[in-house]
Amino acid sequence: MIRTICDVPNRSFAAAGQRLGESWPSWPKLPGLETVLAHTPLSVVSAAQWRWREGHHIPTRSLPTSNFALYLAGSGTVWLEGQPNPIRSGTLLITPRGWSQRVVHDPGHPYQALSLHAQMSVFGGERDLIDTLGLPRRIDLRTGQDEVLLLAMRSLAQLSAQRPPLWRSAADAWLTSMVMHLLQHYGDAAHNQHLPTDRDIARLAPALAHIDACLVDGSIAVCELAAIVGLSEIATRRLFLRLTGLSPNRYIQSRRIARACQLLRDGQSMTAVAAAVGCSDASVFHRLFRRHTGITPGRWLTEEH
Repeated sequence: MIRTICDVPNRSFAAAGQRLGESWPSWPKLPGLETVLAHTPLSVVSAAQWRWREGHHIPTRSLPTSNFALYLAGSGTVWLEGQPNPIRSGTLLITPRGWSQRVVHDPGHPYQALSLHAQMSVFGGERDLIDTLGLPRRIDLRTGQDEVLLLAMRSLAQLSAQRPPLWRSAADAWLTSMVMHLLQHYGDAAHNQHLPTDRDIARLAPALAHIDACLVDGSIAVCELAAIVGLSEIATRRLFLRLTGLSPNRYIQSRRIARACQLLRDGQSMTAVAAAVGCSDASVFHRLFRRHTGITPGRWLTEEH
């Protein structure tokens, strides 16, 4: 398995930007879309162009991030949640976070793909933006059919490999443009009519902001959140489940883990990270992190790099 660097000329970035810009006026006006995106941090974790030997297999794994995989050469089968998906050159698979995936490449020729992993949790909770927007799990493209998508994936692979100054900001901007492009051309308009309402989002947003501001505290009570949103505790729990897919307490813990991951990336010590997310000491943080991610903070940091 070889990871390669994609070289994309600067003029190609400009051309892709122009083509994306030309398509903006025709984007559908979807109630709640802008507000959902405003509360969904899109963040690139990694992107690369991979080349595998013939007959290469990837065993079953649960994806910790949202995944976009565009296959450039070869054929085979990808199982998503146990369902087989035949793949060939031009197949794009879009997989939400948490889904199981297994890959089997056919023998006879090498294999190439562009792969992107990203954090796309709506409101930082359990729901994946892929599901919320109704993006298809599979798109079959003919050669040259979608130059914008191909260039976006290659550009993200280049940025992730070379990591120039401010590469994450540039990559996140490419990711946002690519998601909008996919929504415009391949999204399910009927599905998108069921986006959360602006009213529900406006009611929950202050509670989400309160949680992020108070993560350093050891506990955040549901009654606090209920008072902020102006609902009973039961109605507050229902609102959290409807918009984030998590109960208030599980959402708070997910935000602690997200904050911890960011601080670990920034090079802070385990003791400092533990204090910043409301854990009494490093051992308590270690147990919390492992319970929610399945691995230790040290192993997570190693895999991240």
